[in-house]
Amino acid sequence: MQWKTRVKIWLWSGNAAWHFVTIPKTVAAGIKTLSEGMRSPTGSVRVAVTIKGMRWKTSLFPTKERTYLLPIKADVRKKAKVGVGDAVTVSIELEG
Repeated sequence: MQWKTRVKIWLWSGNAAWHFVTIPKTVAAGIKTLSEGMRSPTGSVRVAVTIKGMRWKTSLFPTKERTYLLPIKADVRKKAKVGVGDAVTVSIELEG
């Protein structure tokens, strides 16, 4: 199963400068349903993600708001030429 959504990149305000996108709740609900039995004990989900032709494997991390956070690695941001505040189309596929 594959999901596509358009989201904005934002910067985590904690100690580390991690960049994320927040997966919309409607997409997150589908991912949660179809990833039953595939999630880690913490609720994270292994996925393959594509942004602007850049594909990599990572994990989605659950939030208290019943959605997921997707970390965007520096290497991906650099090659895709995207940053904080940019709206990007994200393609997500379950792995495993």
